[in-house]
Amino acid sequence: MNPKIIGWALALFALSFMMNSCTGKLRNNSLEAAPRPATENRSVDFLNNKIALREKSFQKINSLQAKVQLNTRSEEMSISATGTLIWKRDSLVWLNVKKFGFEALRVLITPDSVQILNRLEKSYSKMALESLRQQFNLPETNTFDALQKTILGLPIQVPNGTATTSIKEEKHQLRVEYPQFWADYAIEEGSYHLRKELFLLKKDNSMVALLLDRYQKTEFLSGAFPFSRTIEVNSPATGIQTTQIELESVQLNSNPTYKFEIPDHYSRK
Repeated sequence: MNPKIIGWALALFALSFMMNSCTGKLRNNSLEAAPRPATENRSVDFLNNKIALREKSFQKINSLQAKVQLNTRSEEMSISATGTLIWKRDSLVWLNVKKFGFEALRVLITPDSVQILNRLEKSYSKMALESLRQQFNLPETNTFDALQKTILGLPIQVPNGTATTSIKEEKHQLRVEYPQFWADYAIEEGSYHLRKELFLLKKDNSMVALLLDRYQKTEFLSGAFPFSRTIEVNSPATGIQTTQIELESVQLNSNPTYKFEIPDHYSRK
């Protein structure tokens, strides 16, 4: 299993609790009503305000623990795996990845680094988190904060762009142009949930997109939480890569524990 694939998915899952003491499991059996089509074009300020209100609601969340199913496809390989995800706000993302019931990888991401234990090769690697952003031509932003927002299903926004709005495929489209890239956000009418965000690099048309689905109501948040994420990357450096991430048994503010210990006999790569 290629650790770069897992690292890339995490960097976006990649590229994203504290105020309340609520603890519990999200019930993912309460589906939202069918979304309404967007018919009236909304202003930039209107959509940004809706985004800000949703982000404020998610400030209640300090930690998340979930079972995950990962399916990654590229031009060279196809990988399916299961695992457990732990996220703690502004602190860490921890993931173990299993194949056939055995742990293959254990990953720890902090605001400045990515560490990977490869159980199959009995090896250990460490890299700067910023290097992943550069490797996949992601916008210049706080990479760990982008990872947090992807985990929560919140848009990754970069300041100082020129924004316009329109309606596309019955959703509100917020487009922001920067000197080096465009950022597009597809936002649902009524709920104003993020359905898709896309970053397109002008110099070579490299693309990174995140699609969010399976929004389901929860008792913890104002609105709903997305249990499904699909990450798409297309660039000259990486080719076409798609990673689908399904979350189950999601627990919020449960103060999860984790382990990341490097065995003495593991080799450094």
